[in-house]
Amino acid sequence: MKDLFEDEENDVEVEREFETRDLLAAVDVFDEMRTHLNDMGIARPPMRGELLDLHQLAMEAYPNGSKEDLVKLYEDVEDLESAAFELMEQAEKLHQLLESLMATEPEDLRDY
Repeated sequence: MKDLFEDEENDVEVEREFETRDLLAAVDVFDEMRTHLNDMGIARPPMRGELLDLHQLAMEAYPNGSKEDLVKLYEDVEDLESAAFELMEQAEKLHQLLESLMATEPEDLRDY
């Protein structure tokens, strides 16, 4: 479907419609990411604190920590790895939504 949008200077041919629903979907995706990145205070996103706690545990567990400390360390690493993977997936979704919106831009729109 081709539409013509008229502005004061010239006509712009648009191949695809800009989907505003995709912007709302992008907001939803971003909100999913915020659960890990939301600030709890000045520069204190939850994941940052969890990484620092993990560092402390690793310092205590290596080289002579107990088996329980090592098990806890690897369980915590696994939890953070899972959260990082989820963030990566959400970031990819956000990128795809924004990329699809950019694909609607007419080639000559920014020609001056």
